[in-house]
Amino acid sequence: MLVKIIPAIPTDDIAEIQLNKQFVTIIDAEDFLELSKYHWRLKRSYNCYYAVARCRHHGKTMEIKMHRLIAKTPAGYECHHLNHDTLDNRKSNLQNLSKNAHLCAHGKK
Repeated sequence: MLVKIIPAIPTDDIAEIQLNKQFVTIIDAEDFLELSKYHWRLKRSYNCYYAVARCRHHGKTMEIKMHRLIAKTPAGYECHHLNHDTLDNRKSNLQNLSKNAHLCAHGKK
């Protein structure tokens, strides 16, 4: 499923981060300062697009996914986008689920 995100109407509560010329991700305004420390880009994974960045951790380059960072997703869990829009990274749209619960949420189990 290819989804082109049309920028939301700006409010005091919502901010956008540009990922490339066509795509933005929507976040809570309160997260903007912390997230702006990274260079975010668009990455396709299966049929979805995600906001990702690279960072150094213990001397190794790692890729981080914005939604997992915002939701503070623990290892072994999946971060689910409740409205299935993978570029809507507002806290109200993110839910940490076990791998099995995440599969069920997508109708795969």
